[in-house]
Amino acid sequence: MKNVWGLIVLVMIIVASPISTFARLGETEAECLNRYGKSATTFAPLLDGAINREYNYQGWRIRAAFINGKAVRLEYRRTGKTAESPRIQPDEAQAVLAGEAGEGQWKEKSNSINPIASFLDTQSRPKTWKNTNGNIAYFTVAKLALVVETPEAEAFTKAYREEKEQQRKASTPKF
Repeated sequence: MKNVWGLIVLVMIIVASPISTFARLGETEAECLNRYGKSATTFAPLLDGAINREYNYQGWRIRAAFINGKAVRLEYRRTGKTAESPRIQPDEAQAVLAGEAGEGQWKEKSNSINPIASFLDTQSRPKTWKNTNGNIAYFTVAKLALVVETPEAEAFTKAYREEKEQQRKASTPKF
Protein backbone atom coordinates (compact mmCIF):
# COMPACT_ATOMS: atom_id res chain seq x y z
CA MET A 1 0.00 0.00 0.00
CA LYS A 2 2.88 2.32 0.82
CA ASN A 3 4.36 1.73 -2.65
CA VAL A 4 1.05 2.61 -4.31
CA TRP A 5 0.95 6.03 -2.60
CA GLY A 6 4.56 6.65 -3.50
CA LEU A 7 3.79 5.79 -7.12
CA ILE A 8 0.75 8.10 -7.14
CA VAL A 9 2.81 10.99 -5.75
CA LEU A 10 5.56 10.35 -8.31
CA VAL A 11 3.06 10.32 -11.19
CA MET A 12 1.49 13.56 -9.94
CA ILE A 13 4.90 15.24 -9.78
CA ILE A 14 5.79 14.08 -13.29
CA VAL A 15 2.45 15.22 -14.71
CA ALA A 16 2.59 18.61 -12.99
CA SER A 17 6.25 19.33 -13.80
CA PRO A 18 5.83 20.38 -17.45
CA ILE A 19 3.13 22.84 -16.47
CA SER A 20 5.27 24.58 -13.86
CA THR A 21 8.40 24.33 -16.00
CA PHE A 22 6.80 25.95 -19.03
CA ALA A 23 4.68 28.64 -17.36
CA ARG A 24 6.38 31.90 -18.29
CA LEU A 25 3.55 34.34 -18.73
CA GLY A 26 2.51 35.16 -15.19
CA GLU A 27 5.99 34.66 -13.76
CA THR A 28 7.53 37.28 -11.49
CA GLU A 29 10.75 39.16 -12.21
CA ALA A 30 12.53 36.90 -9.71
CA GLU A 31 11.31 33.78 -11.53
CA CYS A 32 12.46 35.20 -14.88
CA LEU A 33 15.82 36.05 -13.34
CA ASN A 34 16.16 32.44 -12.17
CA ARG A 35 15.11 31.10 -15.57
CA TYR A 36 17.05 33.42 -17.90
CA GLY A 37 19.74 35.09 -15.76
CA LYS A 38 20.47 38.77 -15.21
CA SER A 39 18.45 41.18 -17.34
CA ALA A 40 20.17 43.41 -19.88
CA THR A 41 19.43 47.03 -20.71
CA THR A 42 16.15 47.55 -22.55
CA PHE A 43 16.33 50.25 -25.19
CA ALA A 44 12.69 50.28 -26.27
CA PRO A 45 9.84 49.23 -24.00
CA LEU A 46 7.85 46.17 -24.97
CA LEU A 47 4.85 47.64 -23.17
CA ASP A 48 4.68 51.37 -22.45
CA GLY A 49 4.05 52.14 -18.80
CA ALA A 50 5.03 48.65 -17.59
CA ILE A 51 8.28 47.43 -16.06
CA ASN A 52 10.30 46.14 -19.00
CA ARG A 53 13.22 43.72 -18.83
CA GLU A 54 15.40 42.06 -21.46
CA TYR A 55 17.20 38.73 -21.12
CA ASN A 56 19.72 36.90 -23.30
CA TYR A 57 19.18 33.17 -23.16
CA GLN A 58 20.84 30.46 -25.28
CA GLY A 59 21.01 32.53 -28.48
CA TRP A 60 17.68 34.28 -27.93
CA ARG A 61 16.72 37.74 -26.72
CA ILE A 62 13.62 37.61 -24.54
CA ARG A 63 11.93 40.87 -23.64
CA ALA A 64 9.39 40.82 -20.82
CA ALA A 65 6.80 43.35 -19.67
CA PHE A 66 5.58 43.14 -16.06
CA ILE A 67 2.35 44.54 -14.65
CA ASN A 68 1.61 44.17 -10.94
CA GLY A 69 4.72 42.01 -10.63
CA LYS A 70 3.72 39.44 -13.28
CA ALA A 71 4.90 38.96 -16.87
CA VAL A 72 2.02 39.83 -19.21
CA ARG A 73 3.85 40.17 -22.54
CA LEU A 74 6.96 38.36 -23.78
CA GLU A 75 8.84 38.76 -27.04
CA TYR A 76 11.16 36.02 -28.31
CA ARG A 77 13.78 36.97 -30.92
CA ARG A 78 16.86 35.15 -32.18
CA THR A 79 20.02 37.13 -31.48
CA GLY A 80 21.40 36.62 -35.00
CA LYS A 81 24.97 36.06 -33.86
CA THR A 82 25.17 33.03 -36.12
CA ALA A 83 25.03 32.80 -39.90
CA GLU A 84 21.49 31.41 -39.67
CA SER A 85 18.46 33.41 -40.71
CA PRO A 86 17.14 35.77 -38.02
CA ARG A 87 13.62 34.61 -38.88
CA ILE A 88 11.96 32.30 -36.39
CA GLN A 89 11.52 28.85 -37.91
CA PRO A 90 8.30 26.80 -37.47
CA ASP A 91 9.88 24.32 -35.05
CA GLU A 92 11.22 27.19 -32.94
CA ALA A 93 7.79 28.85 -32.87
CA GLN A 94 6.25 25.56 -31.77
CA ALA A 95 8.85 25.25 -28.98
CA VAL A 96 7.97 28.75 -27.72
CA LEU A 97 4.24 28.04 -27.94
CA ALA A 98 4.67 24.75 -26.09
CA GLY A 99 6.60 26.57 -23.39
CA GLU A 100 3.93 29.26 -23.12
CA ALA A 101 0.87 26.99 -23.30
CA GLY A 102 0.41 26.77 -19.55
CA GLU A 103 -2.69 24.68 -18.95
CA GLY A 104 -4.24 25.72 -22.27
CA GLN A 105 -3.84 24.73 -25.90
CA TRP A 106 -2.87 26.91 -28.84
CA LYS A 107 -4.98 27.08 -31.97
CA GLU A 108 -4.04 29.05 -35.06
CA LYS A 109 -6.41 31.96 -35.45
CA SER A 110 -8.16 32.14 -38.80
CA ASN A 111 -8.14 35.37 -40.74
CA SER A 112 -11.20 37.50 -41.22
CA ILE A 113 -13.74 36.66 -43.92
CA ASN A 114 -13.31 40.22 -45.20
CA PRO A 115 -10.37 40.02 -47.66
CA ILE A 116 -9.20 43.59 -46.97
CA ALA A 117 -9.25 43.08 -43.19
CA SER A 118 -7.54 39.72 -43.68
CA PHE A 119 -4.78 41.32 -45.78
CA LEU A 120 -4.24 44.14 -43.27
CA ASP A 121 -4.21 41.66 -40.38
CA THR A 122 -1.59 39.46 -42.05
CA GLN A 123 0.57 42.53 -42.70
CA SER A 124 0.61 43.60 -39.04
CA ARG A 125 0.47 40.10 -37.53
CA PRO A 126 1.47 37.52 -40.15
CA LYS A 127 0.39 34.54 -38.04
CA THR A 128 -1.70 34.56 -34.87
CA TRP A 129 -2.61 31.90 -32.31
CA LYS A 130 -5.15 31.96 -29.49
CA ASN A 131 -4.84 29.83 -26.39
CA THR A 132 -7.82 28.30 -24.63
CA ASN A 133 -6.63 30.16 -21.50
CA GLY A 134 -7.19 33.53 -23.27
CA ASN A 135 -3.56 34.31 -24.16
CA ILE A 136 -2.56 35.18 -27.72
CA ALA A 137 0.65 34.79 -29.69
CA TYR A 138 1.68 36.37 -32.96
CA PHE A 139 4.65 36.88 -35.21
CA THR A 140 5.87 40.37 -35.85
CA VAL A 141 6.37 41.41 -39.47
CA ALA A 142 8.86 39.15 -41.32
CA LYS A 143 8.73 36.60 -38.46
CA LEU A 144 11.65 38.24 -36.69
CA ALA A 145 9.96 37.94 -33.30
CA LEU A 146 7.22 35.92 -31.66
CA VAL A 147 5.13 37.76 -29.05
CA VAL A 148 2.95 36.06 -26.46
CA GLU A 149 0.66 38.04 -24.19
CA THR A 150 -2.14 37.79 -21.68
CA PRO A 151 -5.46 39.62 -22.05
CA GLU A 152 -4.23 41.96 -19.28
CA ALA A 153 -1.49 43.27 -21.57
CA GLU A 154 -3.98 44.46 -24.17
CA ALA A 155 -6.26 45.99 -21.52
CA PHE A 156 -3.28 47.76 -19.95
CA THR A 157 -2.19 49.10 -23.36
CA LYS A 158 -5.67 50.45 -24.06
CA ALA A 159 -5.97 52.12 -20.63
CA TYR A 160 -2.44 53.56 -20.89
CA ARG A 161 -3.15 55.06 -24.32
CA GLU A 162 -6.45 56.54 -23.13
CA GLU A 163 -4.71 58.10 -20.12
CA LYS A 164 -1.97 59.59 -22.33
CA GLU A 165 -4.60 60.96 -24.71
CA GLN A 166 -6.47 62.60 -21.82
CA GLN A 167 -3.21 64.13 -20.58
CA ARG A 168 -2.48 65.42 -24.09
CA LYS A 169 -5.95 66.98 -24.37
CA ALA A 170 -5.69 68.52 -20.90
CA SER A 171 -2.34 70.11 -21.76
CA THR A 172 -3.61 71.72 -24.98
CA PRO A 173 -3.52 75.49 -24.51
CA LYS A 174 -6.69 77.56 -24.84
CA PHE A 175 -5.90 79.65 -27.93
